[in-house]
Amino acid sequence: MRQYLITFCAMIFCCSVSFAAPAEWVRGDANCDGDITGTDVTVIWQWITAATPQPCDCEDAMDANGSSGVTVADITYLATYIFQQGPEPPPPFPDCGTETGQDCNENTGDC
Repeated sequence: MRQYLITFCAMIFCCSVSFAAPAEWVRGDANCDGDITGTDVTVIWQWITAATPQPCDCEDAMDANGSSGVTVADITYLATYIFQQGPEPPPPFPDCGTETGQDCNENTGDC
């Protein structure tokens, strides 16, 4: 009986699952300050060129064009939206959305 109890406790300890609430974020808010500005364009550029670490734990917020990856195209898309009244980023924008995957692990901005 003791052996079963030890095995059961080991299974619980080793195999515990945590259920975190989904993080809320806004596409294009790369620095997670709650505003979509030229600073977000700069943050994406710096992150792509490995000049700076990601400012918040939400890579999806930097994916301005919604292509499922962060590239130079996101810089162009976001700069066009901000400075030339181009198309808005895809949802979640302008309101907060949720992410249950591994690309966004904290709330961003005012979410």
